[in-house]
Amino acid sequence: MNWKAILAYTALLFLIQCGTGIASGFFDPLGWINAWNLLSFLLCAALFAHMTRRVAQHRLAHACLILAMYAVFADVVAALLPPDMTDEPAMFFALEWLQLLASTGLGLLVGWVFRHAADQHRML
Repeated sequence: MNWKAILAYTALLFLIQCGTGIASGFFDPLGWINAWNLLSFLLCAALFAHMTRRVAQHRLAHACLILAMYAVFADVVAALLPPDMTDEPAMFFALEWLQLLASTGLGLLVGWVFRHAADQHRML
């Protein structure tokens, strides 16, 4: 296990999620909430695709550890915020995690396809 990479990807995932969340809060009156969710999905998928290309083995374990560490870190940060800032309905919380899991799956698949294609190209 590459713990340095796991910590780096966890920090990047947190920055992506916080950045798109803050941006969607600023631009919510414009009705861009779906665009920000799509951007978050694509950025997280790209992050996990990059991780899949760079990590030599145990890619799924790395992804699971990244998600687990992200959840712990996000909970710690949410506990430090005032209660009125963390007033999110449970449905939105579940949808956010569903989106994150789907982007993780897509990123792992895309990264595996690109890695497999590069390996096939090297064999030729």
